[in-house]
Amino acid sequence: MAVSKRKELTNSQRACLGSIGHHADYRALIQLGAFRYNKEGQIVGEVTRADVDDNLQRLARRNRQ
Repeated sequence: MAVSKRKELTNSQRACLGSIGHHADYRALIQLGAFRYNKEGQIVGEVTRADVDDNLQRLARRNRQ
């Protein structure tokens, strides 16, 4: 998967990342205070309590289905 020099993702790359980001195994790894990274690998933020709470709600909703 080659990324253009402008670092833009192709539609298939975006879909792949979206699939990973919604996977229960990935969501189970989200921890309060962990760093958030952009596509260039730079730290751009931190996982907040609101992020963790939202994640737990999404996991619970997924488990009920």
